[in-house]
Amino acid sequence: MIKNENQEHSFYIYKSYTEDINKKKLRTKNILLEEEEISNGLNHILDNEGDIVYAEKIKNGKKDENILFKKEFKKKKTKDSYQSRMMENCYPVTTYHYVDNYLVWKINGEPDQWVFAGSTLTGISVSQLCESYWLPDLNIGGGGNSGGYYTNPGNSPAYQDCQSNSNKNYQGRYVEEDNPCKYVITVNPIECGEGYEYDSILGECVEEIVVVSPDDPIENLEKFLGCLDKTKGATVTIYAKQPNPNKPSTPATLENGVGHAFITISQGEHRLSYGFYPEKGIGYFNATAGIMDRNENYPYHVSVTKTISSSTLSNLIKVSLDYDTAEYELQAQNCTNFAISASRIIGLNITESVCIGNYGVGKGATPGKFGAYLKIMNLPTGATRNKAGGISPSNKECLK
Repeated sequence: MIKNENQEHSFYIYKSYTEDINKKKLRTKNILLEEEEISNGLNHILDNEGDIVYAEKIKNGKKDENILFKKEFKKKKTKDSYQSRMMENCYPVTTYHYVDNYLVWKINGEPDQWVFAGSTLTGISVSQLCESYWLPDLNIGGGGNSGGYYTNPGNSPAYQDCQSNSNKNYQGRYVEEDNPCKYVITVNPIECGEGYEYDSILGECVEEIVVVSPDDPIENLEKFLGCLDKTKGATVTIYAKQPNPNKPSTPATLENGVGHAFITISQGEHRLSYGFYPEKGIGYFNATAGIMDRNENYPYHVSVTKTISSSTLSNLIKVSLDYDTAEYELQAQNCTNFAISASRIIGLNITESVCIGNYGVGKGATPGKFGAYLKIMNLPTGATRNKAGGISPSNKECLK
């Protein structure tokens, strides 16, 4: 029983389904809130609405911290994360601030004794306190005993140790005849489709993030490219960083790596490396706003370099600005599509069809396939190729 500041009472029901490792018969009505040395199972407190407000796993009479933190939440944010859930409960906490007053008795001018004279209330503050608690595993396998605690949807008992019968001493567990196990979970686990994952906070399936947002986005690409003289030529390098340079057909996924394709424009003292990214993380299906990101000092596996004319430079700047305001779509308009467009402008004979690869869910131009083609394609006069890989040069920008 808890009494709040308004002198209102909240009542809670305590249930503990225990297992007697000494083969003794125990009933939950005899289990106190204190830890039992011989008990294994779950300890729960439920509110008067039947909702769990606290739960903990008990092993040999003590909280099983190893299970709680190392096992139950290791696979958090995966498609089966609904099996191991951490719920958060927040509530206001009022703090009263006092100043204590003392009288001092002195002997020969020196303090000899302090006597408490009372306290003065100086203020009241309210803060928000949040606690996290563990909820038990749900049954997603339709039966069996894996050693955990589970529930079946509907009117089945809530946990493995409960039985839907009137045997009040079934294997040492106390089961109420009229209401088996007192509490029944009726939430069905959510199965997410391919390319989606379950978000335990939102309580719904969301797209898996395949390409993350950029580290150093270029907020104003026109100013970034503004110092390039369109009346003069320049040198352009096209790069490909492959997820697996030895296996370019490996599906480009977040787990395997997606790679990247980008370019560098060099003219006089200026050197600008950049590539196309989603402004925010993106999944397999939906488009999002695109943006250019700096790619200086960026690793790559293969590159092709070519000198271009002033008119070609103007066209390259234009297509860069067009992409910067376009949407990013993984399977149709991504970093590789931009690099292919730039390659064709500077005179490389590359089509998107030769760069189509597998994204795990769906297909599109991939850095892996693009890089593989850069390594074997016939180069135009004046172009050079680097198949050894390396790191892109540092930028010397117009804005700096």
